[in-house]
Amino acid sequence: MSYKKRPPADVRTPVKHARILRRAQVKAEATAPLSAAALADKSPTRRTQEQRRLEAEARLLDAALLLVARKGWAGMTLAEVGTAAGYSRSLVAHHFGSKPKLLQALAMHIGRNFIASFGQRLESSEGLPAIAQFIEAYLGRSHAEWTNTRALLILMAEGTTDDSEAGANLAAYNERSIKYLRRLFDIGIQNGDVRADIDSKAAATLLLGSLRGVMLQSFQQKTIVDLPRLRNEVVTMFLRYAASRPAEALVQYQCGWGGADTPPGAGAAK
Repeated sequence: MSYKKRPPADVRTPVKHARILRRAQVKAEATAPLSAAALADKSPTRRTQEQRRLEAEARLLDAALLLVARKGWAGMTLAEVGTAAGYSRSLVAHHFGSKPKLLQALAMHIGRNFIASFGQRLESSEGLPAIAQFIEAYLGRSHAEWTNTRALLILMAEGTTDDSEAGANLAAYNERSIKYLRRLFDIGIQNGDVRADIDSKAAATLLLGSLRGVMLQSFQQKTIVDLPRLRNEVVTMFLRYAASRPAEALVQYQCGWGGADTPPGAGAAK
């Protein structure tokens, strides 16, 4: 039997030789490591594990907030939170460990929501103007922004019961809120636009209780509360109560304080 010898590479037909070269080129391209630019072009941006964790926790806290606003803390389960957030029923326990730990994180989440809601409205003022603007911002939010307050008030009501999981966490949250308002009164005393004899902590507690009381009434079913009218009345009441020169403060409030950076009586206090 005779065998036909394979011709050397240099005498193969041009077409066959081109095919061999092309196959070698494709194989080299397939096995070669991609450059950074190629990776950026061909691979979608991947989130880090920390980014995925933060996103999941934010969605779980938002879901818990809505559930508390609808049915209360005591009637809510961790499994419901996971399902409402679009995750497995066990993911809440994985991220927060227990229902009390979730409550602690939820209280912080509510605080961050308030700061995000009020921050831009109050950052340009201080003292008495900031107190008035805080009242306006608190009672002047859109309906969609009330979920935060509704959930907070329900948690605070449940926190008054014996052996409540909410009590300690909400007490700490309440102290932070009073501390913030107390600072506004203290700045007003230093500026001369708030009465020097006022007890700033008592005033802050009174203001916070008044605002929450108004909102608690407005959340009652079949109760009609005219919030815009009440908002103006609460501002007027606190200006008369706290201002060192109430008549002047009321005029400046009605005129928009003459600009956010001009507190009532600026330049007149000695």
